[in-house]
Amino acid sequence: MRIDADIFVGFLSLFSVLAILLNGATLIAIIRCRSLRKTQNIFTFNVALGDFVASIVVAVQRWLDHWGDVNLSILTRTLGAAMMISVLSTLAVAIHRFIIIRLDPFQNRRLVTPTRCVIACVFIWAAVFAVYLGTYLLNDRLFFYFVSPIMLLCAIGICAIVYAVVYLTISASIHGIGLTSDAYILRVKKNQKVLCTFLLVVFSNLACWVLMCFVMICFFLRPSFILQYYPQYGRYYTAAWFLNLYYVAWWLVNVNAIINPIIYWTRLSDFRRLICSCCGHRNDKESLPVTEDSKIESDYDKGKNDVSMVAMKGVINQQENGCI
Repeated sequence: MRIDADIFVGFLSLFSVLAILLNGATLIAIIRCRSLRKTQNIFTFNVALGDFVASIVVAVQRWLDHWGDVNLSILTRTLGAAMMISVLSTLAVAIHRFIIIRLDPFQNRRLVTPTRCVIACVFIWAAVFAVYLGTYLLNDRLFFYFVSPIMLLCAIGICAIVYAVVYLTISASIHGIGLTSDAYILRVKKNQKVLCTFLLVVFSNLACWVLMCFVMICFFLRPSFILQYYPQYGRYYTAAWFLNLYYVAWWLVNVNAIINPIIYWTRLSDFRRLICSCCGHRNDKESLPVTEDSKIESDYDKGKNDVSMVAMKGVINQQENGCI
């Protein structure tokens, strides 16, 4: 049984509109709401921007493909670049959390600043588009249909591994540093929650893109495998099973861009608080003027000197005992 092309375009259009609206709302919320204009949300903004661009490209590309014979190579490469940017930005979230907890927990060295985060985002966009558009100018089919899907799957896999390592490292930091500050422990737990949230984004990327990557690789390596002979026409056409797989793969790509913002808005406290505020739930815990996450940051800032003193006392005690 073959999925009708009009049904495919109809559902794809619906998914595209939802993805554009949800990611657009995320971008606008981060820009307009003071509670969301934080350093840690710069990479969240970049992930949402990548999904936003990808959703627009999918909508334009599929409509052009359905209604006319148009060269869509540039749009296809733009889609691949946007998805890679989203994955690399998700990886940047893990690196950012690792730095602020393990490498610079007291923010004395100022390793992470808003300016540096923005520069990192700009570099990601420039580097990825240089690679993808460069292969378009060279007309490199090998890279796009074979190397690019493998690169994307490897990037998602590396991202998952990094998240697991960073999560375990941050968990061990509570005991390894020897600090007893409640503010520091709460801050670590907050970052663990954020890491779990974006790990869901990583798994969403993997689940929704693995089929598309398989379709692209299969199309490149075994084009004869996806063809079927139709005696009534006396010609070979794309097999119905592969065409259905192709349609479902495109649906999943757009569903991925829908799932990711839902994860932000349901898992991150500041986003949930904004929803509760808009819905008028003034008595809800998430709609209090100071959120749990904000309180943690405030407590940490107030107790930073106390934490530093605890660490210093530990060093002094070790020196007195001859351990150093």
